Amino acid sequence: MDYSVINVIFSLVVCSIFVTLHRLILLAMRRLTTILLFAVAALRCAASAPLDSIYAVLDDVIAHADDYVRHRTEEIEQLKMKQRSTISSEERYALMMQLHLDYRAFNNDSALVYVKRCLAMAEKMGKKDEISYCNTLIGHQYVVSGYFTEAQHYLSLVVPSQLNREYLNTYYYYKNHLYRELEMYSTDSSLRTKYFEMAENYRDSVRMTLLPTDELYYQRRCIALLYSKKYDEAQRINDEWMSAVEPDSRSYANMAFYRSELYRIAQDAEMQKYWLAVAAISEMRCGVMNQTALWNLAEILNREGDTDRAFAYVECSWRCISQFSTHKRSWVVTPILTTISQDYRWKLSRANGTLKGFMIAIGVLLLFLIVALVIVLRERRVTSRARIELKRANEELSKLNEELSQVNGELSEVNGELAEVNGELSQVNARLVDSNRVKDQYITDFFHICSGYIDKMDSYRLRINRNLKANQVKEVLKFTSSEQLREDEHRQLMAHFDTVFLHLFPTFIDEFNALLRPEERQQPKTPGALNTLLRIFALIRLGVTESSSIAEFLNYSPNSIYAYRARVKNGAIGDRNDFESSVQQIGL
Repeated sequence: MDYSVINVIFSLVVCSIFVTLHRLILLAMRRLTTILLFAVAALRCAASAPLDSIYAVLDDVIAHADDYVRHRTEEIEQLKMKQRSTISSEERYALMMQLHLDYRAFNNDSALVYVKRCLAMAEKMGKKDEISYCNTLIGHQYVVSGYFTEAQHYLSLVVPSQLNREYLNTYYYYKNHLYRELEMYSTDSSLRTKYFEMAENYRDSVRMTLLPTDELYYQRRCIALLYSKKYDEAQRINDEWMSAVEPDSRSYANMAFYRSELYRIAQDAEMQKYWLAVAAISEMRCGVMNQTALWNLAEILNREGDTDRAFAYVECSWRCISQFSTHKRSWVVTPILTTISQDYRWKLSRANGTLKGFMIAIGVLLLFLIVALVIVLRERRVTSRARIELKRANEELSKLNEELSQVNGELSEVNGELAEVNGELSQVNARLVDSNRVKDQYITDFFHICSGYIDKMDSYRLRINRNLKANQVKEVLKFTSSEQLREDEHRQLMAHFDTVFLHLFPTFIDEFNALLRPEERQQPKTPGALNTLLRIFALIRLGVTESSSIAEFLNYSPNSIYAYRARVKNGAIGDRNDFESSVQQIGL
């Protein structure tokens, strides 16, 4: 062999090896990526469907957060315009109080401005109960803001005896809230004990002045039961609270938050996250900026490793709290935001490290491919000379291939014809097998029926003979004149036919009904039996196609049989002319 040809073959082999190695490496990387994707998908599928659904709703609500804030702002602006155009002091006071209530979860500074205006108007009108109530609201707003000294000052100005029962209940509730906050943020153990005792005293006062008819009955009752560690009763009250409030309202958001607290105590993390998400959705849709649920949910998700979602939620919560303008919430959220931000940066750093690893691997592979390309180009010149010789050989092979193609074409035609013949033979064999099976069964049953009829005829002969010997001619005439015998025998013949036929074709009824429209399908009244229509087409399946033969067997007139056949064929799903042919194929 020429050495140039050997070099060409060697070069081709080396090139093929390099190309194969490259493809194997790419295939391995693709499979590794696929395995990782499946692993991530499996982990995601492990989460419950309700959580996935509620997260999708929450993400959509966060995406439209600006729309909810704008809608809330427009409502407040309309209320402001109405307040400016009002002359009556009573009505202006009521509108400013409503503005305070709208602002107290939307913007802390504006809420304080309007409640202080309400206080000034109450003092001008000389309403002592409203003065004390306004001081109560101002104190609570400072509690929410984290200014506990100011809160204590304004709450100390309240004269409880001047308040009606509902205002008094609110006063006790806000005092309880103040001391719970002081207990939470105090670092002195003795002060914490003192604040706890005072909070408990005011909680008892809240319970004594709270009536089921109060608007905030369920909320305050549920909170009191939670702090009393009466969780079962708190769950019951929360259930009643849920049925009493409208979805997507602030009351619904509060209910959902305290429901999540109940699940937190019950250590049901999935349901806790679900109801925190529900609460966050309601808060966002109501334009609540003083949020609690969203950053709580973000903290839980960050602990579980869902850093991306946690970062998105705490970032949204931070924007809302910043707009609410209160430093207390900032104290609470800042550590959480810092932790989540650090985890998020660490995750990005790890992802960047992985990306660098992939880039290095890709660079090595690229270098490997460049070397392989240089080898291929160097050997290409040798390959080109071999191509000329291969081209000549290919031309000769092409001629041989053309001749082989012609022969193969002729053989294909012959094979096609043989296949058609084989198919027809298979159908004929199947029909012969089915026909032989039916014939064997029916010959056996025929001999059985004939034997039975011989026995019956002999029995009738003996009976008539006994009656005649006894000169009971009337009995013989009565017996032979009745049609009952014929009807009974015909009924038994039909029952026997049904049994044998359904034994041979157990799926006949279902396959027959599959050929008809739903409203035309037949169901026998008696299980294991056929009705008249089914018997007609059972006989057709057995090859009895003449209406006169069918009528003679079933004891009907040929016209009736023809009418039955026409009616059923009109209800066929396909072509009515092919219906009986399809029936004859049942069971094959």
